[in-house]
Amino acid sequence: VATPGSDSAFKNVVIKDSLPFTRRTDLGVNAYQFKRFGAFSIAAFMPLDGKGFGHEDAYDDFGVPHNYSFCMELHSQFEHTSGMTFEFNGDDDVWLYINDSLVMDLGFVHASTYASVVLDDLPLTFGETYPLDFFYCERQRVGSSIDLITNLPVLLKAGKPTSSWKRDYGNLD
Repeated sequence: VATPGSDSAFKNVVIKDSLPFTRRTDLGVNAYQFKRFGAFSIAAFMPLDGKGFGHEDAYDDFGVPHNYSFCMELHSQFEHTSGMTFEFNGDDDVWLYINDSLVMDLGFVHASTYASVVLDDLPLTFGETYPLDFFYCERQRVGSSIDLITNLPVLLKAGKPTSSWKRDYGNLD
């Protein structure tokens, strides 16, 4: 029962977490993959189930409750070397910025879509360090799938985030 002034429908809850990438030597040197693929299955990508406000808002075809309508962001840096790629396959909204330039835009409603970026095709200098910003949003109330494959040697940052998607990139509608 909600009490006056306690409506939390339009509040954000930040949950810090990580994605367990798996090394894929069959895909090349230093290739890593994170995959949760299946619109209505146990394999669907539902990182907020049981987290946040503590209640799930919709049920899948198997009667399992899920927290839909979430976004995630990842900010890192990498040192550019030859042969680096970033691949995405999924049905949700994705934006990838490299060196503050939008290089992958899978926003808006779409079916499962594949996109890739070959960093050798970008105006980058070998040996230089560049920022990488990745944004992912599940805005539907049906399934969520993600398949990321990359060989970028990301440099993990510890401590307080240094960028904000809203401040740096504005509205991503």
